Amino acid sequence: MRAPVKDIKSINSVLDDCFRSLAETGLEKTSVRSFYKATNLSSSSLYYRFESKDEIIIEATYNRLYSITNDLFFCAAENIGSFEDLAQKFLASADEYKKDIRVIYQVLSSPVYGKELKRRAETLKPFYRRIAALIAEELGCQSDELFPFVTLFISVIREYILWEDRETTERNLRYLYEGASHLQKQERNEL
Repeated sequence: MRAPVKDIKSINSVLDDCFRSLAETGLEKTSVRSFYKATNLSSSSLYYRFESKDEIIIEATYNRLYSITNDLFFCAAENIGSFEDLAQKFLASADEYKKDIRVIYQVLSSPVYGKELKRRAETLKPFYRRIAALIAEELGCQSDELFPFVTLFISVIREYILWEDRETTERNLRYLYEGASHLQKQERNEL
């Protein structure tokens, strides 16, 4: 029986390395060889984990999408008490992820990968509901009432990344913040 190997890379680490490679080389120029180099894995090790280059691209992109979504929503949840903190920290985080999010959009709009990545991204909807529940608990309002604000928040992120219009983004974030705060006040009045 083989002794366990301690330096085997985790699947998340492999996917992170593959996504970095994808972001650096671009979707059109990405090759399986670039993934081997980025991960320092042999072709057999990479193909043991993934069936094809297409699967690597989809899984690496989904993994990055999930990671960014998680970071941005928790940034929002941690700063929900102050609009100024929320806008400043959220936009700084969005700026940090801008290049990666653009790569994700490129893969999503690809005729080769888009349909499968969209199918995978559907699995994020329960995550969005959990985020809505977490923020609703913080605000003291109903999760179902807050959920539309979560989906609108995603739209604001998308618009900011695509158009880099900070002024419009801050205004839209303020509307969302005020709307969510209104839910909080409304819940308190009903008690």
